[in-house]
Amino acid sequence: MKYLIAEEEFVWEEHPLLPGAQSVTLFSQKEHGAQATTGMVKLPKGLTLDWHDHGPSDDILLILAGKAKMEIEGVGNLEMKKGSNILVPGRARHRIHDITEDLFIYHIKAPAEV
Repeated sequence: MKYLIAEEEFVWEEHPLLPGAQSVTLFSQKEHGAQATTGMVKLPKGLTLDWHDHGPSDDILLILAGKAKMEIEGVGNLEMKKGSNILVPGRARHRIHDITEDLFIYHIKAPAEV
């Protein structure tokens, strides 16, 4: 089992839902036997991440840089800025919009996506 992934080992890929954005999966159940999936996402200024959900997994986000808004269905808009922590409950549809500064997000999905 792998316990450390150094930054130089990160494999950034095009975000599966948004051309122009990048994502990296750090730990996962499939690759590491982890009970949560962790990763990071880079969303450039001006893009919008359309409505989606993560199935039964809660999505916990820590905003490392940037500014935008997240809309969670039934909740409303939340401000995304450096230092913000956001909980998106499992099955909650949400989107990221009004990205006014490039976003850099660390996220944890639990239970792990399979």
